[in-house]
Amino acid sequence: MAPPQAGNHHDAFGLGRVFAELCDLLAQAGLSLDGVLLNADNAFDTNELRQACAAHGIEANIARNRRAVDWQTDQNTPLGPELYRRRLVIEQMNA
Repeated sequence: MAPPQAGNHHDAFGLGRVFAELCDLLAQAGLSLDGVLLNADNAFDTNELRQACAAHGIEANIARNRRAVDWQTDQNTPLGPELYRRRLVIEQMNA
């Protein structure tokens, strides 16, 4: 099991390390990541995460972060709006 992560720092801080740990744990469990969908909000809109997803065969459905112009992804980054809406409904229900 991965160690808990503090939520008091920017969500993308250390994201590459945490994502790599998660992928390693899943691989050790014999689970394939090829074709998995990552549905995340704009706090996770980093090129590092998108590239890591692509390297593991994970489909990234991440909203663009329009406020962080120094590291945000390209305007043409694909987003499935219906998938994103479903993610938001589930997140709000859990809150």
